[in-house]
Amino acid sequence: MAEEIKMLLDYHGFDETLTIATEECAELIKEITKYKRAKNHSEQIRRRSTLLEEIADVSICIDMMLAMFDSSDFNTEDLYETEMENLRQILTIVNLSVTAYILYEGYNHLDHAIKMIPKNILNQKGQKKYNSIKRICENYKNRNRGENDASERTNTDIGNKTSEV
Repeated sequence: MAEEIKMLLDYHGFDETLTIATEECAELIKEITKYKRAKNHSEQIRRRSTLLEEIADVSICIDMMLAMFDSSDFNTEDLYETEMENLRQILTIVNLSVTAYILYEGYNHLDHAIKMIPKNILNQKGQKKYNSIKRICENYKNRNRGENDASERTNTDIGNKTSEV
């Protein structure tokens, strides 16, 4: 495979390889958007193969760029693992912060739960992370509200039956 990548680099050259990589990334973005906009599951299944093709194209471009920028003296696996560890820490901190707040305080003060997340974590993901956490908490809040409403109706029904006797 390394020989094939070298042949591709020799054929395309430095500048054209970067252009191809840019185009392939744009095509992947386009296919992701189409997949997300799919109206139903069967449409997503149809889009899946095209999406996977674009992922493969971008993967080849990444291999070409790694070879082009001579990453032999640079341990990309260590960099990858470092980035994955950073993402794991972000997820852990966010999950623990929100979960702890929900367990002890309930959902009434969601903004306070968000403030519990360390600023450097919140700044890295910005408004999207805030909206994601807010949506999760609101979903839990609505689910619990439904359960509480059901138990209140049951208690009211029991109270009404008792007063009738």
